[in-house]
Amino acid sequence: MHIRPFADRDYAAVAEINTLIMPDQPITGQLLARLDAQREPHLLYGRWVAEEEGRLVGVAGYGQWADVLVPGEVYVYVRVHPAFQRRGFGAALYDALIDRLRRVGADSMKIALRSDRFPGINFAMRRGFIEYARRIEARLDLAAFDAAAFPDPDAQMAEQGLLLRSVADLAADPQRDQKLYDLKWEIEQDIPYPGRITRPSLPAFQTQYLNSPSFAAAGSFVAVDGDNYAGLVFHESASPSLLMVELTGTARAYRRRGIAQALKLRSMVWAKAAGYTTMLVNNDLANVGMLAINDKLGYVRQPALILLQRKAPF
Repeated sequence: MHIRPFADRDYAAVAEINTLIMPDQPITGQLLARLDAQREPHLLYGRWVAEEEGRLVGVAGYGQWADVLVPGEVYVYVRVHPAFQRRGFGAALYDALIDRLRRVGADSMKIALRSDRFPGINFAMRRGFIEYARRIEARLDLAAFDAAAFPDPDAQMAEQGLLLRSVADLAADPQRDQKLYDLKWEIEQDIPYPGRITRPSLPAFQTQYLNSPSFAAAGSFVAVDGDNYAGLVFHESASPSLLMVELTGTARAYRRRGIAQALKLRSMVWAKAAGYTTMLVNNDLANVGMLAINDKLGYVRQPALILLQRKAPF
């Protein structure tokens, strides 16, 4: 067994392991490399791999996100190829992770695990992680989605004087990025979230979302009222079959008018036409309004995501 820092030559093997562990969220080495290239340098980050006889069999790492940035707090993961689990690779990778976090002065680790992945949960809890929240993951089978069963979202919004436009179509608006940035922050402040949210800079927002290689600009929609942006739905995709909902919400002045549901419906119609087979969304248990919309639109709830945390000393 050999534990070493991640190198550029490891992207394909790491992506393969990530996909084996989370087959419902596949990723390629090329996309992983592009996402890494856009990481902001001030955010804490590290990644290690485990090798056995020259074969990469596991990966562990930590990182931070600009929009949930808490000094000293990092999000961590440990993943081992299924054929090499229960052989000490995970423990060795975790030890390397802890050693580095002590050196950089981290004082809190967070991890998200599906509730049906018992070995991973046991691994974390044996190492002092404690559950602090749960999220609901839901999936939509686009083959079974029938747009005719719902009101036409464009016509529904037109009755209110609103237009549904894709983020890509709004590129000609010189204030697009600023308006999306401001609207996203207004929405996020009202979303039930088990932790602290922070407002990144506009360039950080552009990097993490609008300019990200995984951001689906043609499939992310905005409700437009003249010069105002009234609501949005953002999507990301790491594969040609799966579209992930990143954020849905409405400006405070436009709520309770069916805008969020219309945005979701518009994106579902687009996703099916674009050849996607599945849509995935995560919401906190306390976000009962959005959970109700997802249920109504045909999303099927999956095993919960358990959020766990361990605080220093490690």
